[in-house]
Amino acid sequence: LKIRQNIAATHILMGQYAEAAQAYELTMQEKPNYRSGFNLLLCYHTIGQRDKTRQAFNDLLKIPFSSSEDDYPVSARKEDRQAILVSEAIRDDQLTQMERKRYSKRR
Repeated sequence: LKIRQNIAATHILMGQYAEAAQAYELTMQEKPNYRSGFNLLLCYHTIGQRDKTRQAFNDLLKIPFSSSEDDYPVSARKEDRQAILVSEAIRDDQLTQMERKRYSKRR
């Protein structure tokens, strides 16, 4: 499982999103987890596969919630580059801005 995830991550770094999606598909068939599901969704989105993106999102919602080591950490460790990139991407997105605004009104 970890090897397949690493292969998929390598494909992403090389810009080979279709190949990465194939590897993540196999991972999701074998053992669905949030990290692979989210990365699969991003691969589909990047290569313009709208229907598959929607399906991957729906499949992601079906995964039972658990605090597993395969899930994204709440606070990223320095060596977890991917989690840091995700954290930076959502740091100031519209949802975060809306939550900050709502929180500040409560005070």
